[in-house]
Amino acid sequence: MQPTFNPDTSLKSDLVLLDRFSASPLFAWYGEHFNLWKSEFKRGDIVVLKSPLNPRHRIIKRIIALPDDVVETLPPYAEKVVQVPGGHIWVEGDEPFKTRDSNTFGPASLGLVEAKVKYILWPPERFGPVPSTPPDTSLLGRVMPAPPHIKDINELMRAQKRASRVRIRQDS
Repeated sequence: MQPTFNPDTSLKSDLVLLDRFSASPLFAWYGEHFNLWKSEFKRGDIVVLKSPLNPRHRIIKRIIALPDDVVETLPPYAEKVVQVPGGHIWVEGDEPFKTRDSNTFGPASLGLVEAKVKYILWPPERFGPVPSTPPDTSLLGRVMPAPPHIKDINELMRAQKRASRVRIRQDS
């Protein structure tokens, strides 16, 4: 997750605080049921999840897209555009071409998420909340949030095509 974590090449590694309650289905249900808190994931959140390629490994990635969002993928993903299915998220590292992420393994199940990364605790000069926007903001620019009334990628593409044919006349 460089440059967000361990931005320089020194031997100092970032130590982070994890929020496991946000990712726990039991605590999420309890908090929402009793109106104590709402645990939901947002675009830009950094999460710890089990690797879909090897469940014994944990990976830290940034959420790029949520269920029903449409994402322009990067190589090596086979499809150019994909709609994130329900119960899944699209995650990527902050260096797009130097990471194993959803562009390698596809949408990740929300069930694999174990925690949100909340704060950088060490080194002291980097202490503070984790930034919710990636250093390269073009990562989020490849995502089109799905309108609530459109649940099918084909319907969304038709709506985009119709909108692209409309020209607004500029009166001078």
